[in-house]
Amino acid sequence: MDSFLGLDIGTSGVRATLISDNGQILASSSTTLPVSFSKQKMLSQQPEDWWQAVLDCLEQLSSQYDLAGLQAISIDGTSGTTLLTDVQNRPVSPVLMYNDVRPAELVKELCGIAPAVPACSRTSALAKAVWLFQNYTPVGGYFIQQQTDWVLSQFTGSPGISDWNNALKLGFDPETLTWPEWLTAIDMGKGQFPHVLPPGMPVADISPRVARQLGLPESTRLHAGTTDSIAAFLASGAGQPGEAVTSLGSTLVLKLCTHKSINSNTHGIYSHRLDQ
Repeated sequence: MDSFLGLDIGTSGVRATLISDNGQILASSSTTLPVSFSKQKMLSQQPEDWWQAVLDCLEQLSSQYDLAGLQAISIDGTSGTTLLTDVQNRPVSPVLMYNDVRPAELVKELCGIAPAVPACSRTSALAKAVWLFQNYTPVGGYFIQQQTDWVLSQFTGSPGISDWNNALKLGFDPETLTWPEWLTAIDMGKGQFPHVLPPGMPVADISPRVARQLGLPESTRLHAGTTDSIAAFLASGAGQPGEAVTSLGSTLVLKLCTHKSINSNTHGIYSHRLDQ
């Protein structure tokens, strides 16, 4: 039977759910992640732990259900959890977790360059990327990646792909679907912002090497993912203006569907794009 895999990379663990083409749950698994560690107020995790947790979940799934019919994989992760990798996709900086506020010192500078967008908040991925560049200064070209992007790249073997929702706090404009011109005023060296796709859009087939390692079909297709809270919103079935969803994990998030974009850095309000 054809099957489809969703992976949820959270703060404290990873969950995997395998469904059929009509949405029936075929198997599920979960595992914990090491607690985020704090070093000089840096909240961090090891990206290798994310990948190992994914492997553990896949092993559990394969003991419950034959994955020979796996057609596609999509991933969600914590919004704003950021790291830098070199062109070979090797980390060249620590991970800054979504709730690490050390880059807050850069917000005033960023707000002097950028309009009132989510990338100007003290926990934004952009603030974290700039802070990491200034403190770890990669030699040569590098990729700016968030948690979902990095796990996706482990499956495909190619970094540099993100989605509308994860890219929002990095400065991506969800209305024009472009990287705005004001980003060029920020010194990021030879850093590469990701190519951004709509959530759910096909990205690439799984790397043959990874497929063999995991015992998955080489025809398995990876699809662009989303953030954990947007995944929760979509899973609830909400989607009409005025409908709202709260999701409680390590943080409490409220998502409300509306016809127009509403943003207020002062109040911590920002808007994602859900469709074309």
